[in-house]
Amino acid sequence: MMARRRVRRRKPRRELRARDFGDNPHIRRRYGEAEKVSEREPWEVRYAMRKRRLARLLLGEEGEK
Repeated sequence: MMARRRVRRRKPRRELRARDFGDNPHIRRRYGEAEKVSEREPWEVRYAMRKRRLARLLLGEEGEK
């Protein structure tokens, strides 16, 4: 009888959440703290870029149009 090899279970890919970046931009906008797009903080810009990149990966090539 062959010995069974232990295989590490892959962790599921975590969803990208604004709170992972230390804040929730939607709540701040709702209460009027960040009304203009230009007032976005650097972490918000990175968050949006990662979110778009993740969406492109999930949609595949047809989502880039």
